[in-house]
Amino acid sequence: MELTLALGGGGVKGISHVGVLRCLESAGFKIGAIAGTSAGAVIGAAYAAGYTPVQLAEKIQEIDQSRLFDRTPDDGPSLLGLKGFSKFLVDLFNNCTFDDLQIPFACTAVDLKTEREIILTKGRVIDAVHASMAIPGIFPPIHLGDALLVDGAVVDPVPVAVARWLL
Repeated sequence: MELTLALGGGGVKGISHVGVLRCLESAGFKIGAIAGTSAGAVIGAAYAAGYTPVQLAEKIQEIDQSRLFDRTPDDGPSLLGLKGFSKFLVDLFNNCTFDDLQIPFACTAVDLKTEREIILTKGRVIDAVHASMAIPGIFPPIHLGDALLVDGAVVDPVPVAVARWLL
């Protein structure tokens, strides 16, 4: 049986999505598409790029947590930076685009200029994932085109409608 998943945010708790994927696979389910926001965007995009749940768990364990939230000079106003997490995302996705993904994937962000949810399905995956997880005030917003994007969970904590749209 093929499923389309909606993976929500939750910060570190989002790692639990890896276990869910592992259980679904072991039960014989095939994942046909994924919509994610925030932590769900990270895990969903990696799975869509071809990483297995075991590989994802290994990658997560390799993260240098002491450098995860370092700041860069270009970071906008925020409590924490994403320098270390960006390194992790580059390791996962490099220059991967949505067209390179093995299964359909979409993630959500919110444009601070228009106050609307944006569904990201084109361009570099790393840019979309960064935008989807930019928790306002905690992490710097992401400039993408004319938009100033923050965490999609601000308006849509679990993107079920987006998952249905992917069907």
